[in-house]
Amino acid sequence: MTFHFSQFLDSALGQIVGCVLAFTVILLVRDKSRDRTGRVLLNQFVSAAVSAMTTNVARRKENHLPALYQQLFLLMNKFPGDLPKFRLALTMIIAHQRLRDAPIPINEDLSAFHRQMRRTADHVISARSDDKRRRYFGQLLEELEIYQEKLRIWQAPPQVTEPVHRLAGMLHKYQHALTDS
Repeated sequence: MTFHFSQFLDSALGQIVGCVLAFTVILLVRDKSRDRTGRVLLNQFVSAAVSAMTTNVARRKENHLPALYQQLFLLMNKFPGDLPKFRLALTMIIAHQRLRDAPIPINEDLSAFHRQMRRTADHVISARSDDKRRRYFGQLLEELEIYQEKLRIWQAPPQVTEPVHRLAGMLHKYQHALTDS
């Protein structure tokens, strides 16, 4: 049995070059899956808060808290030290509960607008690119402004208008955290 030094050197150099190349790719190509997971989870909280605005009595009685808390724990496990994400998620859960308990006036105009806002919130979650996400999120903010005006027209009580105003303010404030990578 003979040892072929040139084959050994060729194989060793190939392995070293391959390792260096792989390491360089790992360092240069950013893994966005963690960021995307966090953003999707936060946008699901937004969608839940928007979905709580409904005139459908059966939908209002559904208890979404277990699912929301499960998402909150997933967010905590994925981002253990990120208190702003945790605070934003808790704020969205509180907004969801306030909107769920709000006595929203029942009429067809508001019902149709609720469906439109839920569709837009779903588009925000499912958007693949930052540009589309920003566009849908901007559309959601515009729809919330129109919705607040509709609530004023329909003379909704403060128990309805205040939580909607708070939600719109929160979404404006945290817009970049919810849309950008």
